[in-house]
Amino acid sequence: MKTEFKASMLKDAISPDRVMVDEDGVTVKISNVFNGQESYVAYKDIVRVEVNTGIMFANVVFHLKNGQTVATLDNFTNGDVRKMEELIKTKIAAL
Repeated sequence: MKTEFKASMLKDAISPDRVMVDEDGVTVKISNVFNGQESYVAYKDIVRVEVNTGIMFANVVFHLKNGQTVATLDNFTNGDVRKMEELIKTKIAAL
C-alpha cells in the first residue's frame, strides 16, 4: 500500500514536493516550475528521519547509511511529517 504526502500548496501552489511511502521504500519528488527531481530510497538504507517542526509547517530530511542525506523537503504540515516519520520508522523496525 502506498501513502502519499504532499507539501502545502500555501507555500508553493504550482509545484509542491511529494513523498510516497510504500512497502519497500520512500520515493521523494522535488518539483519546481521548470523541472523536477525524483529519488527512491529503500528502508534498509535509511538511518534516521529528521523532522523539524515550526508553528504551521515542517520539513523532513532522510539520513542514509552512506552519510548522505536526501534533500530537505519543506512545507509539509506538522501532522503529515509525524505520520510520515511513524510509517517509515515502523517499516525500518520491521526489517
